[in-house]
Amino acid sequence: MLKHQTDKFRKEYYHYQHLFKQKVWELKSNHWRRFLAEKGPNHAHQAYKFTKNKQEKITPLRDQEGNLTSNIIKKSSLLFNGTLLVETPASLNDIPHQQPPNLLPDFPPITRDEVTNAISTLPNRKAPGPDGIPNKLIKLSTTHLAPILTDLFNCCLRQGQYPSKWKESWTAIIRKSVKDDYTDPRAYRPIALLSTLGKLLEKIINNRLMHWAFLTNSIHPGHVGGRPGNCINDAFAALTLWINHK
Repeated sequence: MLKHQTDKFRKEYYHYQHLFKQKVWELKSNHWRRFLAEKGPNHAHQAYKFTKNKQEKITPLRDQEGNLTSNIIKKSSLLFNGTLLVETPASLNDIPHQQPPNLLPDFPPITRDEVTNAISTLPNRKAPGPDGIPNKLIKLSTTHLAPILTDLFNCCLRQGQYPSKWKESWTAIIRKSVKDDYTDPRAYRPIALLSTLGKLLEKIINNRLMHWAFLTNSIHPGHVGGRPGNCINDAFAALTLWINHK
């Protein structure tokens, strides 16, 4: 009963979410067309400015002594130290190991269909890493790239090697929302931009591991995080129904 109700609510949520996004897109498109029609060709430069991504500059930052600095090298050092994760000791001793070795997944060669399907799910508007290869280019070149990438990925699996270039990243610094003091380096968070080709191989391996985990019931049925077709709303709905049935 609980699972049935949860599935029903999830389908209704996704249905209305889709309708909402369609309506927002329709209103934005109509507003943009009206703007272009009213302004005319004499305001093409203004229209172009609206289409450009706004880049926020990082304000001067305050060091440990309370002094503000605009020096790019010093700000880089402050951001690097201010956004480091603090490791919290964790113990896994209370988690029993119940997975017998004979059920560990095997890895047959990656197929061209796997590569093609993984490419089709790549988001278009994602910034590339140091290799500068955007997802959209990979998707447009699927026919030519799929067989080459299939051979390359299988070579990585056979040799147990992950190309060092795919481990390199560019770090983008993003402001955290609603912070009182943006001179504090801790008011920012880093995002590592990695190679799109490396992330494609990781996506394929992740798909295999998730498939294996579902087949072997290695994931608790109540776990919703990171599972396809699930989100935090499913957890809220399940918790609400559980409380109501108590």
